[in-house]
Formats: sequence, C-alpha cells, structure tokens
Amino acid sequence: MATSEARGLSPHDSGTKKDLSLDSFEVLRAIGKGSFVKVCIVQMKRNKKMYAMKYMNKEQCLNKGAIRNVVREVEILSKLDHPFLVNLCFSFQDAEDMFMVVDLLLGGDLRYHLLQSVYFPKEDIRLYLREIASALDYLRLNSIVRRDVKPENLLLDAEGKLHFQRLLIF
Repeated sequence: MATSEARGLSPHDSGTKKDLSLDSFEVLRAIGKGSFVKVCIVQMKRNKKMYAMKYMNKEQCLNKGAIRNVVREVEILSKLDHPFLVNLCFSFQDAEDMFMVVDLLLGGDLRYHLLQSVYFPKEDIRLYLREIASALDYLRLNSIVRRDVKPENLLLDAEGKLHFQRLLIF
C-alpha cells in the first residue's frame, strides 16, 4: 500500500492524499540520474499537470546512509513554497521506492547556459540576482542555510526565472 505526504491537492482534484501513488502519474521520459536518484517527467492523470518526479530506491538509500537526509528534506520542503525554489508538490512511497514530485522546470540549469556561451543582458543578470536574493532571504527567514549556490543548482523555467534546486538539507 502506498502512503503519501501530499501537497498541492486542491478541492478541485479528485481523490485524496491517501490514494496518491506512482499509478497517479504517467511517466513520460527520464531526464536525469544520480547515484541512487532517478528523475523523470510525469503527468498527473487526474489534472494533466506536468511535474518532475525524483525517485530513490529505499535499499540503496539505506546502503548509502541517506534515508535520514531524504526524510528530513521532504519534511522541510513540505513546509516551503517560494516562486524561486523548486517546490515540493507531493511525496509518497511504496514498498521499494520513495518519490518526490516537484515543479517541472525545462529551461535547463544555469551552468549549461554559461557553457553554451549564452549572452545575458545586464537587466537579466540584475533580475537573476534579485531572484537569488529573494530565495536566499526566504530560506534564511525559515532558518535554512543555503550552502552551495552554484550554477548547476539554479534551474530556469519557461519564462526565464531562476529556481534553486537541491537544498542539501542535513
């Protein structure tokens, strides 16, 4: 039986938090892979909204001593909501895996754009600095210290806004 800790369900969505599972989503394609984390683009079946889904194998997390960090990350992210963070929308687990469903941002990370020698006008750079400052201030107000502000942890959305990912919560 899947259990869930869900955010983002509105009264207009059919179903409840308890019925949220991998079957609630259509997996569209893989977009990333780490040592024990896989990321794919998914579409929620009941509202057709697109998300990114991170999933981690419980056994691999146990072997790497990461269960505590994953649970803590979910606990903290479930309390946060900011326009310049990659926000947690839903989380749930099944017998083998833990799932985190987050905002889908398809603009790529800032590191990729810098390596492509993309020219950023001064106004865009100023806007990015304001967005970064806003996100960092929000995290500070929530007693969270951001340790690794670097281009690969800043994702762009379709409108060109920056969003922090990977909060590295310990």
